[in-house]
Amino acid sequence: MLSRAFCRMANLDGSGRRVVIKDSKQVPHVFGMFVFDDMMFWSDWTNRGLLFAHKMRGDNVSMLVGTVMPPYSVKVFHGAVQKPGPNVCEATKCEHLCVPKHDGSGSKCLCADGFKMREDGSCSAECAKHEFLCPRPDQKYDFACNTSSFTAAVFLHSH
Repeated sequence: MLSRAFCRMANLDGSGRRVVIKDSKQVPHVFGMFVFDDMMFWSDWTNRGLLFAHKMRGDNVSMLVGTVMPPYSVKVFHGAVQKPGPNVCEATKCEHLCVPKHDGSGSKCLCADGFKMREDGSCSAECAKHEFLCPRPDQKYDFACNTSSFTAAVFLHSH
């Protein structure tokens, strides 16, 4: 079976139609597309990834990122296409992460993975029992934690 997949462009009034990419192996199953500056980006179900090429010439088709599952839509986030606004995290003093609230009413602090938020707003390690090491019952630890992201020092002392 002959594939007829290709990518075309046209003026806003529909005139000036022309093929930009005609190699069906490069655009076998396009799902979503976004144009930014001189580049076009698209998600492709057959190639399983996000691809890009020059929007006028269609040359240098490249994989931006591969995916395990077929990707759906694609959206480019860049400072040039964002509405200007205040930095809601500028005045917030967060220990780990500052994120805007979903309702636009300011910001809130979050702790990184493996930590939990204390009542005072600070972050403390949240370790499972198997992550602690106490060599003898007469010794206690000040802090001990070993996760995939860090290993902390252990301070042991006798009673």
